[in-house]
Amino acid sequence: MENIKEKIQKLLNLATSDNEHEAAVALSKATELMNKWNLDIAEVTGQKVKLEVFEFSFIRWTDEYRDLAVQLLTISSLYAVFQAGSKKRNSFAKIHISGRPRDIENFVYLFEFIRTKVEKESQKYKLSIRKSGSGERNHLETKSFRIGFIDQLCEKLRKSKSEFFSSNNSLVCIDDEVKIQEAKDHLYDFFKNDKIHVRDERVVKVLDQHLVAGKDVANEIDLNVAVNGKSQVKIGMKAN
Repeated sequence: MENIKEKIQKLLNLATSDNEHEAAVALSKATELMNKWNLDIAEVTGQKVKLEVFEFSFIRWTDEYRDLAVQLLTISSLYAVFQAGSKKRNSFAKIHISGRPRDIENFVYLFEFIRTKVEKESQKYKLSIRKSGSGERNHLETKSFRIGFIDQLCEKLRKSKSEFFSSNNSLVCIDDEVKIQEAKDHLYDFFKNDKIHVRDERVVKVLDQHLVAGKDVANEIDLNVAVNGKSQVKIGMKAN
């Protein structure tokens, strides 16, 4: 069976080739073998659920960044517990993420990529409304822009993921809900002696005009740049 898994793994690696024909043939053969031997990608790659803790450079989770993390966790089929930092204890915000290693890696990269874009574009927007003299509640206007920007980019990510799996619907994969439940069970087992408080989704006040402006700017962001420039993004969160 290990020889079969190795063969499928090699085919899956070829399926990422720049040569479209070669990639398609490799994916087709890999899918055929996985169906024949009743295997999924996780079994082939040997990925197991693990728990990782990451620390950020900020102390408090803002509504925007918590929203970004929650959406990316769902997109990446992960589960997590958020932990705020403390000025008194000189500690920073943390996130305890449970899931498959590759999914966690993707989450870390996407979070930092989008966070960098949010900071850059919201600063530009903040300056523009100051110059125009149209801003009355600068903080809320900028916050609305950031939330709109984040929501639109995450929507683009969900659409890209959906299109990939719909165009490769013969590919055997673990259902997202199963992966998330698996990650959740693993995390709760780790914290079984601690009290975990899961808060309900919070309602965040926004200004529609600035929310839409954020979505419009996000539509101009090319997510292919994110994929191709992965090694160039500075990761601002560190594993503990």
